[in-house]
Amino acid sequence: MMCGGHSSAKVADADIQELVDQVRENVQNQLGRTFTTYEAVSYRSQVVAGTNFTVKVKTDTDYVHVRIFRPLPGRGDLEVSSVSGGHDEQTSLN
Repeated sequence: MMCGGHSSAKVADADIQELVDQVRENVQNQLGRTFTTYEAVSYRSQVVAGTNFTVKVKTDTDYVHVRIFRPLPGRGDLEVSSVSGGHDEQTSLN
């Protein structure tokens, strides 16, 4: 993958699930609700000075798109850049 370019959408794996699990509380707070179901479905990534991940997460009632920035090692913590809810299974990741 070229630095700065977005990857195509990929099926989420255990590493991506672990990533979204780490920011679950932040996502719930931003949306003002809690989830029983919180499963990473697919994702795109972008290499910058770290990596941006846009992840589609299945929740109890809809799909949530979560944008997470993971800085280079030793350069800080995960950051949730944006969260948007109300998506369905067919909504593509932007």
